[in-house]
Amino acid sequence: MKPLFFAAIAITTLIAIPQASAGHTPYVCEPFEQPAGLDLGDSRSAQIDGLKRILDGSPTTREVTSALFGWVVSDPNRFTDAQRIAIQSRLFRIGRRYSATAHRAAATVAMRAFALPPARVAKFESSHPIGLESVLGSRSRWVERATDNCGSGPLIHERVAGGGLSFRPIRSGETHALVSQMVHIDSEGAPHITGLIEDVELRVGRDRDATACVLGVDSSSLAGARLRLAPRPIAELPHSIFMRRNGNGLSCVSCHDDDRSQGARDLSEASERAEVMGERDRLLIEYAARRWRGMQI
Repeated sequence: MKPLFFAAIAITTLIAIPQASAGHTPYVCEPFEQPAGLDLGDSRSAQIDGLKRILDGSPTTREVTSALFGWVVSDPNRFTDAQRIAIQSRLFRIGRRYSATAHRAAATVAMRAFALPPARVAKFESSHPIGLESVLGSRSRWVERATDNCGSGPLIHERVAGGGLSFRPIRSGETHALVSQMVHIDSEGAPHITGLIEDVELRVGRDRDATACVLGVDSSSLAGARLRLAPRPIAELPHSIFMRRNGNGLSCVSCHDDDRSQGARDLSEASERAEVMGERDRLLIEYAARRWRGMQI
């Protein structure tokens, strides 16, 4: 990528969470540990986790090709609707990252196969991310957050995710969260922001020494009635344009030096909250629709 693109990201990223500059942020997940659930996913959850490893790792071209064509021949009816949403969201992001014609074609075919009818997707559309109460407590404590760009764009995190995720900054007390929710393209080609969570980036505190943790959806719980968010081992976190592993902690590009930079603020007024969040969702839906049209072969 061009250096100017990285510069733009450093200026306009929407994370809206106080971050330590290039230094060391302790990675502490003990406060967010949850009891392990019953593994209902059997071999299906392992398959779904394989997509996550492709997204977070550095697979060879052969590994990407093999994985994508494996999903092309998979039977969608083996999977629950929640699993199909997770699979398709990850395929969407892989289709952006690996832009070779064969990869894009395979991702597109598999995405079509795993697409749900609009009525079945609607069951997962939610104004509240599913299962987030187990992390941030009662919804009554949640405070929606935004930066100056949230209601107008560019949506940097969403673009890096290729339209497959929608990002939502929330504060609960001293805990700041950036919640990524899965986007699903239904069988008629329309994007939907679902309540299913992919990851939650957390910072606890307002100072530069605030601790961090990243939670991810437990793929096995996608087969059951209750979703579980589990801390991600730091060794499994990908290096990205937003943050990098730094020993037993994290460092980042310092887009947000504190919880007020770039116009970051609580959306305390109902009217502003509805306007900003509605416009943010509209921009994401439009972008995801363009990306999906662009993937058609």
